[in-house]
Amino acid sequence: MHANSFSSRSAIFFSIGFFSIGVVAIALFIASTVLFLGKTIAPWQFPLAVVASLGLNYVVFGRRTGLSRRSQFGLFLGIPLALVLCSIWISGCFYDITFDGQAYHQEAIIQLEAGWNPYRQYLPDTVNQAIWVNHYAKGMEMVQSMIYATFQDIEMGKSVNLLLWIASVSIVLVLLQHLSPTLLRRNIFLSILISSSPVVFNQLLTYYVDGALSSCLLILIATLILVHRQPHLCNWLLLAFVIVILANIKFTGVVYIVLFVGAFSAWYLTRRRQKTFYRLLAVAVPAGLLAILIGYNPYITNFIDYGHPLHPLMGAHKVDIMDINTPYGFKGKSEVERFFISLFAHTENLYPWNRYDIALKIPFTFNTTDLANAPKVDTRLAGFGPFFSGIVVLTIIIGFIIAKHVKKSKRYAGIAGLVAIIVLSVVIMPESWWARYVPQLWFLPFVLLIGAEILLKRKPRTLLKVIYIAYVLNFMFYLPNILMIGILTGQTNYQMRVFQAAEKPVIVDWGASQSNRIRFIEWEIPYREVDDLASYLQPDTRIAYLPGSQARFIKSPADDEAVEKALWLRVAERWMPNTWKHY
Repeated sequence: MHANSFSSRSAIFFSIGFFSIGVVAIALFIASTVLFLGKTIAPWQFPLAVVASLGLNYVVFGRRTGLSRRSQFGLFLGIPLALVLCSIWISGCFYDITFDGQAYHQEAIIQLEAGWNPYRQYLPDTVNQAIWVNHYAKGMEMVQSMIYATFQDIEMGKSVNLLLWIASVSIVLVLLQHLSPTLLRRNIFLSILISSSPVVFNQLLTYYVDGALSSCLLILIATLILVHRQPHLCNWLLLAFVIVILANIKFTGVVYIVLFVGAFSAWYLTRRRQKTFYRLLAVAVPAGLLAILIGYNPYITNFIDYGHPLHPLMGAHKVDIMDINTPYGFKGKSEVERFFISLFAHTENLYPWNRYDIALKIPFTFNTTDLANAPKVDTRLAGFGPFFSGIVVLTIIIGFIIAKHVKKSKRYAGIAGLVAIIVLSVVIMPESWWARYVPQLWFLPFVLLIGAEILLKRKPRTLLKVIYIAYVLNFMFYLPNILMIGILTGQTNYQMRVFQAAEKPVIVDWGASQSNRIRFIEWEIPYREVDDLASYLQPDTRIAYLPGSQARFIKSPADDEAVEKALWLRVAERWMPNTWKHY
């Protein structure tokens, strides 16, 4: 009875993850097919992807659990559909308040929804951030534009981040249940922590894609372990889905696919699992080729037109994006020095114009700088949270304990190998000091923690508890991200109501946030775009920023008197850190 109960429960967890990533992969395939046929993004496409994914989910899981027909429909159709609808609704409640999100991610979504076919043509330079929109991977934006086309609310496209996060939690939970089937509560706790790094959590309600890449990379690793233990069809399908998505999120996705699939292929061969090895190649190679085909723009178009598939980050026409992003304190430092400085620094967002040295701190200490910056999306120093450096130190001790007591175990070799490949994936990244460029570093301590739980007969329970508590406390530092985005969303909604009440065109300079024009269109607010706001100033007006945006407008204090600001918003604005106001 226990075995049957566990089988059904595990199938439910897996089906949630399978559907959540399946709907994204199928949507991406539909979008690519449509674009290859010379057509454009349309409202019917995302609902079709949802229906197809639900059908596949029911066929794969519904009839294999021994549950009643009613339970099958509820668990394998009802729950997944509710999750996707809730994700869309939640995303629609918040504005993307990030620089990159408003600069080029949303611009790509707007252009795709408006009829742009990137397989056939480039956008002109007059389009904001055209170089990145034209030449970066745009798998996320293709799916997000389908959601935008369906619901006509651009913020709802962020739901893809939530779906991939849900998928990562679910698939990791299935893996942990396979490893320790009697520890459900602990496994749920661990799966949420592993899947919710600051990179992922802080980007859930934004159009940044590093969190999505992290979620897919975690799913890739978990699935590669699952196919080793249980090479079922659903695991192989999941592997194909995640390869297709991961390659089309960011350029680095291709690197990680080659690295981790290659490493696990070598592992299967050394373990004389030739059958699994050949199956892996039979799935990964076609999935990889399909991923590149779906990524016709940028991979193939970049190669044809500019001689390198990763243009403009590599090749003869390389553009340096790090010069304006590297903190001044890293000047003259090697990559290794930068990594360790960032790891043991206070959590902070420094730029080249912040011309002072970076101060290091004692692990597990923090100050107001950490509190203000931990919830931010693209924190450059100590981006994994104020306590992560201390967690790394303690888990290194765990690693030595494991090596001392179970070095000859077969499972130890697997854990050591996984640690080595994660470390290698971090080392090969030239900007490993920036957390969002190496989100897989977050997984490393968990590999050792889970290894200790599985391999050690006499577990260092006190040390393990201290690390788990440290992770929870670390999470509390970046949990206010929701509050930050909520306040900025409240301020934006208030400002939009002020614009509506004024009943006159808003004089605005979008700056890098030209995608904000869609907010005005959705609110039916007239606007006049100008290049020189100062020339439009009157004695009783001033230039102000839209909340959480680079866009500026002519503000009249008298206009605010027409709309009452909510009490909660007035209270929140009093203690809101200045660093939260603009990216």
